[in-house]
Amino acid sequence: MVGRRWSLAWNSALYGTEGFYRRQTPGAHFATSVSGVPGTTQVMADALCEFMDRQRLQRFLDLGAGSTGLAVCMASRRPGMPVVAVDIRPSSGPGDADSRGSSASRVKWIDVCPGTPGRPVLRRLLSSLSETLVFAHEWLDVLPCDIAEVGPDGSLRYVLFDSADGREVLGPPLTGRDSRWCRRYWPWSHLTVGDRLDIGRSRDEWWAFVVRSLRSGVAIAVDYGHTIAARPHGSTVAGYRGGRSVPPIPDGSCDITAQVSMDSLPARCVIEQRAVLACLGVRSDPPNPSTAAADPTGYLLALSRRAAGAALLGPGYGDALWAISTAGSDRPATAQEVLV
Repeated sequence: MVGRRWSLAWNSALYGTEGFYRRQTPGAHFATSVSGVPGTTQVMADALCEFMDRQRLQRFLDLGAGSTGLAVCMASRRPGMPVVAVDIRPSSGPGDADSRGSSASRVKWIDVCPGTPGRPVLRRLLSSLSETLVFAHEWLDVLPCDIAEVGPDGSLRYVLFDSADGREVLGPPLTGRDSRWCRRYWPWSHLTVGDRLDIGRSRDEWWAFVVRSLRSGVAIAVDYGHTIAARPHGSTVAGYRGGRSVPPIPDGSCDITAQVSMDSLPARCVIEQRAVLACLGVRSDPPNPSTAAADPTGYLLALSRRAAGAALLGPGYGDALWAISTAGSDRPATAQEVLV
């Protein structure tokens, strides 16, 4: 049998010796709801400040910060608030100049190695933080996971990737925890031969680690994903390079992501981004035109802010899901309870 499980090939493609993230930064290849659209970072920061006020949280940690600038914006909104930005890097080294310049002096930047090697550092950091909001924006979707496919015999089998010739082959049937995860969270009886799915167990375990390690506070994972009521009919693994979608080949030539099974995460509730942000005061309706004459500058600023709000609430960005977890509590909750 040739090839490795997709999770291993994926991990090597992003973080290995010749990995994509050793040569590139994600922001150069795709946009998110806190980067790529003018004004959205500021609108998101204000919404998070509102959430922190409601939850009486005193610290902010941007997990998987990259170069989005969200941590810097949070520090500017609350000059006295401790702000930490955790960047997941293949090896320790200097940060991106655009995200760690003098404007970021109030942000404490910490580089954490990806995968298991970075766990001790992340655990020590999280266990030292109380009354903290941990915000992981599009972090889980780049954590490698395995892919399974229905084989000719009807069994669900691992998909293997042979880096020597770039071929995929079917491996052994799923067993153990992966098999149990699929039975519970991605029922596949309706799938036919050749259909695929993403095994999200590794993401669940990472998120459980984050929530369990946090001393006290709230952890929020924001990602494009799905719930059991509407699982995709196939794997969601995708590749991006230079702002365009490309075949997701785990050879280090492109960024690789996959949507997240949000309802399998250990979270108190899962809510659409548009619903969360609307509850936190984000608006998309245009300001009153009658105010333009009296305060043209203020009107233009309000117009720009509403445009950014419309982007965050609209199709695409607004479809992202928030999985909200509370340190020390796994009791399910309604959106109203969490956002009040």
